[in-house]
Amino acid sequence: MDLKLTAFTAEYAKDVARLEAQCFGDPYSADALARAADGGRYIAIVALDADRTVGYAELYDCVDFLSLNRIEVAPDMRRRGIAASLLAALEDKAVGRGVAKIVLEVRASNTPARNFYEKHGFIFDGVRRGYYERPREDAALYHKITEKVC
Repeated sequence: MDLKLTAFTAEYAKDVARLEAQCFGDPYSADALARAADGGRYIAIVALDADRTVGYAELYDCVDFLSLNRIEVAPDMRRRGIAASLLAALEDKAVGRGVAKIVLEVRASNTPARNFYEKHGFIFDGVRRGYYERPREDAALYHKITEKVC
């Protein structure tokens, strides 16, 4: 694997949209992704293996905290450290913006994702009932204060 992390730009929108369709029941469209690439409140990174887009992660800047909206890895590329690399890069971006707190929601039933976040220092905060649609499900809420800032 020849992994490279780079800033997300509109040129990656179609590739990330295909990845979204593989990973989520509510995928972002290529148009929505391209629009987000132009917005200053989104921080997004793609993971490339050679020329193939194999991962994507996105934070939304809510001024005093950052919301982790997406982190995804192509199904055939999981368990290779790509998600951890994306998360570490986003944490570095948070530190660069001077924001110490990252929050996220994850499907309550998504045990592998919850284990991943907990392994990387996220703390469980509670449940938001009926947060997700397609299918309807509760969200587990997490936060992390980045150690690099504290």
